[in-house]
Amino acid sequence: MNTVDEDIKWTTEGEVVKEVEIEGLESKTERGLAFLDTLSVINEDGSIKTRVHRKETHTDQYLNFQSNHPLEHKRGVVKTLAYRAKTVVSEREDRRKELKHLRGALKCNGYPDWILQELGEDNTHDEEKEATSEVMVTSDKERKKKIPVVIPYIKGFSEQIRRVFGKYGIPAYFKPTNTLRQLLVKPKDPVSKENVVGPVYKIQCEKCEAMYVGETERSLKSRFNEHRRRSSTTSEVAKHIHVEQPEHSVELDNTDILTTESRWFERGVKEAIYIRALNPSLNRDGGRYNLPPVWDNIIKKRVKADRPKKGGGGLVTVIAHGDPSDVRGSD
Repeated sequence: MNTVDEDIKWTTEGEVVKEVEIEGLESKTERGLAFLDTLSVINEDGSIKTRVHRKETHTDQYLNFQSNHPLEHKRGVVKTLAYRAKTVVSEREDRRKELKHLRGALKCNGYPDWILQELGEDNTHDEEKEATSEVMVTSDKERKKKIPVVIPYIKGFSEQIRRVFGKYGIPAYFKPTNTLRQLLVKPKDPVSKENVVGPVYKIQCEKCEAMYVGETERSLKSRFNEHRRRSSTTSEVAKHIHVEQPEHSVELDNTDILTTESRWFERGVKEAIYIRALNPSLNRDGGRYNLPPVWDNIIKKRVKADRPKKGGGGLVTVIAHGDPSDVRGSD
């Protein structure tokens, strides 16, 4: 294969030689060649059989059943592992061992017995080939009729939205949000609040209940200084603290970042959502995005505006993928 093209270099970790224990018999030495997740084993008679290959560092850690993911994702883990076992492993006894190993590994990841039944029982290789050959083919015309919708997964809420889409024949798929990776893995040092770029922010007057919600593509500090500047003629915050209530003031330390968004359109939608949820007294309008009133009841119930969260998520993200044409001019 290396002679086909000079840019193609076929490499391998080399021959795998290990001792294998056989039930009721003594252990024997086995020779094989590993490639990706397949181990090709050379039998004593020169024939070749295949089974699943796992590196020594493999931990059998899969998507935990208690994690905040849709049930279909967890069932997908079981079905995918079962499919691999029944197509990669060539001999019946090896498939039986592989399925037994998978049951034990998935139980350690919290999977209950009822879902492990989807691993199924071992069948003959010919039956498996016949079953896997039945592939449903959807024509291009049918695909065009059913354009899928991807929505963030909020347990109990996303399922309701999908049922509504289903009534109109629109397939909906879930995308997990607020994962453990997002919450726990922090490869970079945290950025100080004043240097956060692309925030949707809330400015609160120090002396009264006056409040302003805005957004900017720049840092929070740069935009906040513009609001506090006496010479600013467009800022309602500046008008409040310098004209209407000269004894009042605003402070950067007490300014909250409600969410952050690098994309211009989505940031405008999120600003409109928080304006609708908080009803700030210093905002002249609903923001540069014209948020339809159909979202009002959901926003009041679902948006936790008093708990700022970096990156937003949940319902804010759902609404943030609306119609880009429904946008006002920028403030």
